[in-house]
Amino acid sequence: LVFEEVQKLKASQASFARRKERALEASNQLQESGDFAIKAAQVVIDLKASTGKKKILGTFRFTLRGQNLHNVESLSLVRKSDPFFEIKRPWVSNGAVQWEAVYTSNVVKRNLSPSWDAGEIELDKLCNNLSDIFRIVVYDYERVGSNKLIGYMDTSIEKLQAANNSGVSYPITMRNKERGDIFVSEAQLLNYVPVEKVINQAKEKAEEAELFAVGRKAAARVASKDLEKKRKSLEKRSLQILEASKEAEDLKILAAQAEKDLAAFREL
Repeated sequence: LVFEEVQKLKASQASFARRKERALEASNQLQESGDFAIKAAQVVIDLKASTGKKKILGTFRFTLRGQNLHNVESLSLVRKSDPFFEIKRPWVSNGAVQWEAVYTSNVVKRNLSPSWDAGEIELDKLCNNLSDIFRIVVYDYERVGSNKLIGYMDTSIEKLQAANNSGVSYPITMRNKERGDIFVSEAQLLNYVPVEKVINQAKEKAEEAELFAVGRKAAARVASKDLEKKRKSLEKRSLQILEASKEAEDLKILAAQAEKDLAAFREL
């Protein structure tokens, strides 16, 4: 009987060791999930710090061409305008709308239907959203003195994309008079990322990681309680087996003494 109890004790000890190993593994997983949650949260913090007040990231690549632009050199019989354009972003100062140049194209000499070089501009310098309005202003370049205004148009990235290689043109105007047309040969976004979307995605990942960590922590807590219960049960059984073993040893001593007494009685 004692032998059987000892075998059961050894089996219980092996089971306890396996449970302890699983508890350690769960603890490691909890640590990993906690670390991931911290890293995900850090991504959100880093994103906010790196983007600052930016609401949009990426680059806008575009190619424009003009057609039948007004010749502001019309007083000359032979000269033609040297057109170039600027892209201007609106901003408000003292309640009045101002226009700030954020891009300047190359100058095409003596050509009223110019094809300008492809250009690129960082989105955050141009707009906060793809639907935000900005202005394209076409000038006649003057080497001496101020450049002469040919005309302008208000547009957005969405509008330019819609007109991309479509054959649709946008008129430029001055004092409500048309002064030529602008065609869009290229309008594409490179590495376009709405910052708020990225931050929200990072927040979702951080929240998912936090929930996972909470779940693993709860599971680890349950496993720890179960392990403690098993440990106490194992200690109790060990004490019982130890007492049984002592009783068996006492019985063995008594049996040996009884055998000696019986042998002495037979000799009489």
